Amino acid sequence: MVETQLRENAAISEGTGATIRSLPDCLLAFQQIARSCIEAIHANESRAALGDAEAIHIMMIALTRFRAARRFFSLALDDTTWRHVDRQLSWLNSLLGRARDRDVAIDYAGRRRYRDWAADRHRHLTRSR
Repeated sequence: MVETQLRENAAISEGTGATIRSLPDCLLAFQQIARSCIEAIHANESRAALGDAEAIHIMMIALTRFRAARRFFSLALDDTTWRHVDRQLSWLNSLLGRARDRDVAIDYAGRRRYRDWAADRHRHLTRSR
């Protein structure tokens, strides 16, 4: 299916002056990048579900690489096929981003200098009332 779409996109591109020199090479490169990213996401899924901050971070990097590859190879890919996938990738990126933000905040809150700063701010705010 994807190869057929790539050939159709090549025919359209040739008619408009836009060219993609080697669509099979583009497809192969995209598939390799996408496979690597999806494998990294799957490999860290169970650890991330348990709250492992490093697994969440690795998944975010893989997702970012996948989305970048999707945009880079967009001329060789059918946009209508990817609309649903793009929405799902955005949803997953948002979910992982919120989890990562919480992990970072918890990490900072646990550090002594930030605990001391937070206690100082709390004292300052309660005196201001």
